[in-house]
Amino acid sequence: MTNRHRILIIDDESYIREFVSQVLSERYQVFLAKNGPDGLRVARQIKPDAIVLDILMTGQDGIETCRALRKDPITSTIPVVMLSALNEPENRIEAFSAGADDYVSKPFRPEELLLRVENKVQTSSKFALEMAASNSRNCGDISIDLQEVKASIGGEVFDIGPIEFKILSLLIRKSGQLVSREEIENFVWCDGPPSDRALDPHITALRKKLLASQCELKTVYGYGFCIKARTTNA
Repeated sequence: MTNRHRILIIDDESYIREFVSQVLSERYQVFLAKNGPDGLRVARQIKPDAIVLDILMTGQDGIETCRALRKDPITSTIPVVMLSALNEPENRIEAFSAGADDYVSKPFRPEELLLRVENKVQTSSKFALEMAASNSRNCGDISIDLQEVKASIGGEVFDIGPIEFKILSLLIRKSGQLVSREEIENFVWCDGPPSDRALDPHITALRKKLLASQCELKTVYGYGFCIKARTTNA
């Protein structure tokens, strides 16, 4: 059974850890962590296929933990499903801004959590295949390293979040071609985005980071996006 996908559950409430473990253990190999620092340590050790992370934890909460996961190259691309009893729009925005891939409100049905985790595992596996196919990709002066999960412009590495990196890797693979919003959303989230406009802030952030490049991220309204060489006025 050790060849099953690995899921890490990070929660400071023992009964929640046990409940989520029971939901997921029939399909996955489950690991448990009792707080944020413990979760970061375990995540670095086992590199799980997905992480289920509670937001409301004492000490280092789920938002801080998610940000720490995203900053660490070892854990930066692991899908994170946030659990929370908070369901206001600002709570969801904060979670996604911290780097969460999905957000599940408590109380939740076990079937829903299982489906969401499965979709994140599929996304992670798809991206792993992308990385295995080629270590690097280029478009003009933009270069991405799929193994190291790094992006650079003219050889200068710049900060990029895991979702932005996935978007950039797809657009560079289809350099010069129009890529529909739906295709990008399916590539990034597998089961579709967590909200209708979830893609937009990532596109905006990525476009700003590419301002120094010879290439630009263009929006074709009503269809999608592409990366192509900048046009200059004579």
